[in-house]
Amino acid sequence: MTSKDIPSKASDFSGNADHDKPGPGEQDLNKLLQTLDPILDPVGYIWVSLPPGETPPPTLSSSILYQFCEPYYPGSQKDNPTPSAGLTAMSDSAPKTRMTIVLPQPALNAFTTTTMRLGIDDDTLGLAKGTETAFPCRLISIRCQSSLSAVGMIAKMTKELVSEGISTNIVSAFYHDYIFVKPEDADLAMDVILDIVDEAREKAGLPPVDSDYDHQMDDDDDAEADEEDDDYESDESSDDENMDDDEDDSGEVEQTRQKLGKTSINDRKGNRS
Repeated sequence: MTSKDIPSKASDFSGNADHDKPGPGEQDLNKLLQTLDPILDPVGYIWVSLPPGETPPPTLSSSILYQFCEPYYPGSQKDNPTPSAGLTAMSDSAPKTRMTIVLPQPALNAFTTTTMRLGIDDDTLGLAKGTETAFPCRLISIRCQSSLSAVGMIAKMTKELVSEGISTNIVSAFYHDYIFVKPEDADLAMDVILDIVDEAREKAGLPPVDSDYDHQMDDDDDAEADEEDDDYESDESSDDENMDDDEDDSGEVEQTRQKLGKTSINDRKGNRS
Protein backbone atom coordinates (compact mmCIF):
# COMPACT_ATOMS: atom_id res chain seq x y z
CA MET A 1 0.00 0.00 0.00
CA THR A 2 1.35 3.39 -1.01
CA SER A 3 0.41 6.86 0.18
CA LYS A 4 -1.69 7.21 -2.97
CA ASP A 5 -3.86 4.30 -1.81
CA ILE A 6 -4.66 5.93 1.53
CA PRO A 7 -7.73 8.22 1.30
CA SER A 8 -7.26 11.72 2.67
CA LYS A 9 -10.82 12.93 2.09
CA ALA A 10 -14.25 11.43 1.52
CA SER A 11 -14.17 11.93 -2.24
CA ASP A 12 -11.10 9.68 -2.46
CA PHE A 13 -13.29 6.65 -1.74
CA SER A 14 -15.45 7.04 -4.84
CA GLY A 15 -16.44 9.40 -7.57
CA ASN A 16 -20.02 9.12 -6.35
CA ALA A 17 -21.08 12.45 -4.87
CA ASP A 18 -23.26 10.70 -2.29
CA HIS A 19 -20.13 9.37 -0.62
CA ASP A 20 -19.00 12.93 0.08
CA LYS A 21 -22.06 13.66 2.24
CA PRO A 22 -21.68 13.65 6.05
CA GLY A 23 -24.56 11.20 6.36
CA PRO A 24 -28.01 11.59 7.89
CA GLY A 25 -28.47 12.97 11.36
CA GLU A 26 -27.90 16.10 13.40
CA GLN A 27 -24.47 17.75 13.57
CA ASP A 28 -25.22 20.72 15.80
CA LEU A 29 -23.79 19.88 19.24
CA ASN A 30 -26.27 21.95 21.23
CA LYS A 31 -29.26 20.33 19.54
CA LEU A 32 -27.75 16.88 20.07
CA LEU A 33 -27.18 17.44 23.79
CA GLN A 34 -30.75 18.73 24.16
CA THR A 35 -32.19 15.58 22.59
CA LEU A 36 -29.88 12.71 23.63
CA ASP A 37 -32.89 10.64 24.71
CA PRO A 38 -31.01 7.80 26.47
CA ILE A 39 -32.68 4.51 27.30
CA LEU A 40 -31.30 1.70 29.46
CA ASP A 41 -31.69 -1.80 28.06
CA PRO A 42 -33.02 -4.18 30.74
CA VAL A 43 -30.86 -7.03 29.37
CA GLY A 44 -27.21 -7.57 30.28
CA TYR A 45 -24.52 -7.98 27.61
CA ILE A 46 -21.14 -9.69 27.37
CA TRP A 47 -18.12 -9.09 25.13
CA VAL A 48 -16.71 -12.16 23.39
CA SER A 49 -13.41 -12.53 21.50
CA LEU A 50 -13.22 -15.48 19.11
CA PRO A 51 -9.87 -17.16 18.32
CA PRO A 52 -8.04 -16.10 15.14
CA GLY A 53 -9.86 -17.22 12.04
CA GLU A 54 -13.00 -18.31 13.92
CA THR A 55 -16.51 -16.99 13.22
CA PRO A 56 -19.57 -17.09 15.49
CA PRO A 57 -21.55 -20.33 15.57
CA PRO A 58 -24.64 -20.11 13.31
CA THR A 59 -26.93 -20.60 16.31
CA LEU A 60 -25.58 -17.39 17.87
CA SER A 61 -25.38 -15.24 14.75
CA SER A 62 -28.93 -13.89 15.02
CA SER A 63 -28.28 -12.70 18.60
CA ILE A 64 -25.15 -10.67 17.87
CA LEU A 65 -25.61 -6.99 18.67
CA TYR A 66 -22.21 -5.84 17.41
CA GLN A 67 -19.16 -7.40 15.78
CA PHE A 68 -15.77 -6.13 14.74
CA CYS A 69 -12.64 -7.72 13.27
CA GLU A 70 -9.39 -6.53 14.80
CA PRO A 71 -5.71 -7.46 14.53
CA TYR A 72 -4.36 -9.55 17.33
CA TYR A 73 -0.66 -9.55 18.21
CA PRO A 74 0.20 -12.19 20.84
CA GLY A 75 3.24 -11.58 23.00
CA SER A 76 4.93 -8.29 23.78
CA GLN A 77 4.71 -5.10 21.79
CA LYS A 78 8.47 -5.29 21.29
CA ASP A 79 8.30 -8.73 19.69
CA ASN A 80 5.17 -7.97 17.69
CA PRO A 81 5.11 -4.28 16.75
CA THR A 82 1.90 -3.02 15.24
CA PRO A 83 2.44 -2.58 11.47
CA SER A 84 2.19 0.95 10.20
CA ALA A 85 -0.21 -0.18 7.48
CA GLY A 86 -3.02 -0.69 9.97
CA LEU A 87 -5.68 -1.05 7.30
CA THR A 88 -3.93 -4.11 5.90
CA ALA A 89 -3.87 -5.71 9.35
CA MET A 90 -7.61 -5.09 9.70
CA SER A 91 -8.48 -6.88 6.45
CA ASP A 92 -10.01 -10.34 6.32
CA SER A 93 -6.76 -11.72 4.91
CA ALA A 94 -4.72 -10.66 7.95
CA PRO A 95 -3.06 -13.78 9.41
CA LYS A 96 -4.10 -13.10 13.01
CA THR A 97 -7.45 -11.40 13.02
CA ARG A 98 -9.82 -11.95 15.92
CA MET A 99 -13.51 -11.19 15.81
CA THR A 100 -15.09 -9.37 18.73
CA ILE A 101 -18.83 -9.84 19.21
CA VAL A 102 -21.22 -8.41 21.78
CA LEU A 103 -24.03 -10.71 22.83
CA PRO A 104 -26.99 -10.50 25.18
CA GLN A 105 -25.98 -12.43 28.29
CA PRO A 106 -29.19 -14.55 28.23
CA ALA A 107 -28.45 -15.65 24.65
CA LEU A 108 -24.92 -16.77 25.59
CA ASN A 109 -26.20 -18.51 28.73
CA ALA A 110 -28.86 -20.38 26.75
CA PHE A 111 -26.35 -21.33 24.06
CA THR A 112 -23.82 -22.60 26.61
CA THR A 113 -26.46 -24.54 28.50
CA THR A 114 -27.72 -26.18 25.31
CA THR A 115 -24.28 -27.17 24.05
CA MET A 116 -23.35 -28.59 27.45
CA ARG A 117 -26.59 -30.53 27.66
CA LEU A 118 -26.08 -31.98 24.19
CA GLY A 119 -22.40 -32.67 24.84
CA ILE A 120 -21.32 -30.66 21.79
CA ASP A 121 -17.58 -30.33 21.33
CA ASP A 122 -17.55 -29.59 17.62
CA ASP A 123 -16.09 -26.13 17.06
CA THR A 124 -18.58 -25.51 14.25
CA LEU A 125 -21.47 -25.84 16.70
CA GLY A 126 -20.05 -24.80 20.04
CA LEU A 127 -17.73 -21.94 20.98
CA ALA A 128 -14.24 -22.64 19.71
CA LYS A 129 -11.43 -23.32 22.17
CA GLY A 130 -9.61 -20.14 23.02
CA THR A 131 -12.78 -18.03 23.09
CA GLU A 132 -12.53 -15.25 25.68
CA THR A 133 -15.33 -13.37 27.41
CA ALA A 134 -15.11 -10.13 29.39
CA PHE A 135 -16.91 -7.01 30.57
CA PRO A 136 -20.44 -8.05 31.55
CA CYS A 137 -22.32 -4.81 31.08
CA ARG A 138 -25.53 -2.87 30.52
CA LEU A 139 -26.35 -0.99 27.34
CA ILE A 140 -27.47 2.65 27.12
CA SER A 141 -28.82 3.60 23.70
CA ILE A 142 -28.61 7.27 22.72
CA ARG A 143 -31.71 7.55 20.57
CA CYS A 144 -31.14 10.95 18.98
CA GLN A 145 -30.09 10.58 15.36
CA SER A 146 -26.56 11.95 15.27
CA SER A 147 -24.45 12.34 12.17
CA LEU A 148 -21.30 10.25 11.93
CA SER A 149 -19.56 13.60 11.30
CA ALA A 150 -20.90 15.22 14.48
CA VAL A 151 -18.24 16.64 16.79
CA GLY A 152 -18.31 16.81 20.59
CA MET A 153 -21.34 14.76 21.65
CA ILE A 154 -19.41 11.62 22.64
CA ALA A 155 -16.66 13.76 24.18
CA LYS A 156 -19.17 15.60 26.38
CA MET A 157 -20.82 12.42 27.63
CA THR A 158 -17.48 10.70 28.20
CA LYS A 159 -16.11 13.65 30.15
CA GLU A 160 -19.09 13.73 32.52
CA LEU A 161 -19.13 9.95 32.96
CA VAL A 162 -15.38 9.90 33.67
CA SER A 163 -15.88 12.56 36.33
CA GLU A 164 -18.09 10.03 38.15
CA GLY A 165 -15.53 7.25 37.73
CA ILE A 166 -17.67 5.36 35.19
CA SER A 167 -15.88 3.12 32.70
CA THR A 168 -17.42 3.15 29.22
CA ASN A 169 -17.15 1.34 25.91
CA ILE A 170 -18.84 3.38 23.20
CA VAL A 171 -19.94 2.20 19.77
CA SER A 172 -21.22 4.52 17.05
CA ALA A 173 -23.46 2.96 14.41
CA PHE A 174 -24.90 4.58 11.28
CA TYR A 175 -27.78 6.35 13.05
CA HIS A 176 -27.23 6.13 16.80
CA ASP A 177 -24.61 5.76 19.51
CA TYR A 178 -24.40 3.10 22.19
CA ILE A 179 -22.70 3.17 25.58
CA PHE A 180 -21.76 0.01 27.46
CA VAL A 181 -21.19 0.41 31.20
CA LYS A 182 -20.71 -1.89 34.16
CA PRO A 183 -24.04 -3.11 35.62
CA GLU A 184 -23.38 -1.36 38.94
CA ASP A 185 -22.81 1.96 37.12
CA ALA A 186 -25.88 1.81 34.86
CA ASP A 187 -28.30 3.90 36.93
CA LEU A 188 -25.69 6.54 37.76
CA ALA A 189 -24.67 6.72 34.08
CA MET A 190 -28.29 7.33 33.10
CA ASP A 191 -28.54 10.11 35.68
CA VAL A 192 -25.34 11.72 34.37
CA ILE A 193 -26.59 11.70 30.75
CA LEU A 194 -30.01 13.03 31.71
CA ASP A 195 -28.30 15.83 33.66
CA ILE A 196 -26.42 16.73 30.45
CA VAL A 197 -29.77 16.97 28.64
CA ASP A 198 -31.33 19.11 31.38
CA GLU A 199 -28.34 21.46 31.45
CA ALA A 200 -28.34 21.89 27.66
CA ARG A 201 -32.08 22.51 27.57
CA GLU A 202 -31.94 24.97 30.46
CA LYS A 203 -29.26 26.98 28.65
CA ALA A 204 -31.48 27.10 25.57
CA GLY A 205 -34.53 28.12 27.60
CA LEU A 206 -36.28 24.82 26.92
CA PRO A 207 -38.35 22.84 29.42
CA PRO A 208 -36.85 19.66 30.89
CA VAL A 209 -37.53 16.38 29.13
CA ASP A 210 -39.95 13.89 30.63
CA SER A 211 -37.85 10.79 29.93
CA ASP A 212 -38.88 7.15 29.76
CA TYR A 213 -36.19 6.42 32.33
CA ASP A 214 -37.79 8.78 34.85
CA HIS A 215 -41.10 6.98 34.35
CA GLN A 216 -39.37 3.63 34.78
CA MET A 217 -37.71 4.81 37.98
CA ASP A 218 -41.06 6.13 39.24
CA ASP A 219 -42.68 2.80 38.41
CA ASP A 220 -39.89 0.98 40.23
CA ASP A 221 -40.31 3.26 43.24
CA ASP A 222 -44.08 2.71 43.20
CA ALA A 223 -43.60 -1.03 42.95
CA GLU A 224 -41.12 -0.94 45.82
CA ALA A 225 -43.52 1.19 47.89
CA ASP A 226 -46.38 -1.20 47.13
CA GLU A 227 -44.19 -4.11 48.16
CA GLU A 228 -43.30 -2.36 51.39
CA ASP A 229 -47.01 -1.65 52.02
CA ASP A 230 -47.82 -5.30 51.38
CA ASP A 231 -45.05 -6.34 53.75
CA TYR A 232 -46.33 -3.86 56.35
CA GLU A 233 -49.91 -5.10 56.00
CA SER A 234 -48.65 -8.66 56.15
CA ASP A 235 -46.70 -7.82 59.31
CA GLU A 236 -49.76 -6.14 60.82
CA SER A 237 -51.88 -9.14 59.95
CA SER A 238 -49.28 -11.41 61.48
CA ASP A 239 -49.18 -9.21 64.57
CA ASP A 240 -52.99 -9.37 64.85
CA GLU A 241 -52.89 -13.12 64.48
CA ASN A 242 -50.15 -13.31 67.06
CA MET A 243 -52.19 -11.13 69.43
CA ASP A 244 -55.21 -13.37 68.91
CA ASP A 245 -53.02 -16.38 69.54
CA ASP A 246 -51.59 -14.68 72.60
CA GLU A 247 -55.12 -13.94 73.86
CA ASP A 248 -56.12 -17.56 73.23
CA ASP A 249 -52.98 -18.70 74.96
CA SER A 250 -53.67 -16.32 77.84
CA GLY A 251 -57.17 -17.74 78.17
CA GLU A 252 -55.87 -21.27 78.19
CA VAL A 253 -53.19 -20.32 80.69
CA GLU A 254 -55.78 -18.64 82.95
CA GLN A 255 -58.04 -21.68 82.80
CA THR A 256 -55.08 -23.90 83.57
CA ARG A 257 -54.09 -21.64 86.44
CA GLN A 258 -57.62 -21.77 87.82
CA LYS A 259 -57.70 -25.54 87.54
CA LEU A 260 -54.29 -25.78 89.15
CA GLY A 261 -55.41 -23.32 91.82
CA LYS A 262 -58.55 -25.33 92.63
CA THR A 263 -56.54 -28.51 92.66
CA SER A 264 -54.01 -26.98 94.98
CA ILE A 265 -56.69 -25.70 97.31
CA ASN A 266 -58.47 -29.05 97.38
CA ASP A 267 -55.17 -30.75 98.01
CA ARG A 268 -54.47 -28.40 100.87
CA LYS A 269 -57.97 -28.96 102.27
CA GLY A 270 -57.44 -32.67 102.05
CA ASN A 271 -54.13 -32.39 103.77
CA ARG A 272 -55.65 -30.40 106.57
CA SER A 273 -58.36 -32.90 107.04
